[in-house]
Amino acid sequence: MPEQTFSDAENRMLQTKPDFSWERLFSGKLTEAYESYLSDQFPLRETWIAIKSASELILQKKDDNGVFLGKDGYLLQKPEKLDRALLERNMEALNCFCERIHPVPVYFLLAPNAVHILVDRLPPFAAAATDTADIRPLVAGRFSTTRITLIDVYQTLTAHKEEYIYYRTDHHWTTKGAYYAYQKAAEQMGFEALDLNDLKLRK
Repeated sequence: MPEQTFSDAENRMLQTKPDFSWERLFSGKLTEAYESYLSDQFPLRETWIAIKSASELILQKKDDNGVFLGKDGYLLQKPEKLDRALLERNMEALNCFCERIHPVPVYFLLAPNAVHILVDRLPPFAAAATDTADIRPLVAGRFSTTRITLIDVYQTLTAHKEEYIYYRTDHHWTTKGAYYAYQKAAEQMGFEALDLNDLKLRK
């Protein structure tokens, strides 16, 4: 069968046949690439994936490969366990950056995962492993200066959770969700946000 280069269903590039070289063979990269190639180019791959997903829905599985099968067709990414070491490194980098651009004020906006806002669309007994609401004080407590302002959009997005603010099959917020976050940022940064009707939609 001809090679497929892109999967619309997964929104990602697929592994094509890797080029051979002795260097890649001995480093192990060639065998890794071949493993991905055989998986991505398996005959009727997307059909088998669809059958697997349908069977799991019939069996009422609440999640699949780290994704909750939510209500109204929502696929909600499971939050990963908080990596405290990574959080410390990121906050150290932010504090260092803030010191280098002194006295310019710094604003920090933490984007909540859809699973923490669209709680009512989670399947029964699906518990989030970590909560963005708990991360916020951890982040704020690591600011080394009062010049860093945390822009909290958690309550803002929760107030609009009945609107289409997160994509149903993607963990990103929609343009409307991003707009509400922009409004909150404008409020805290001290400038007037543009009205949604002033913006032009381009397709």
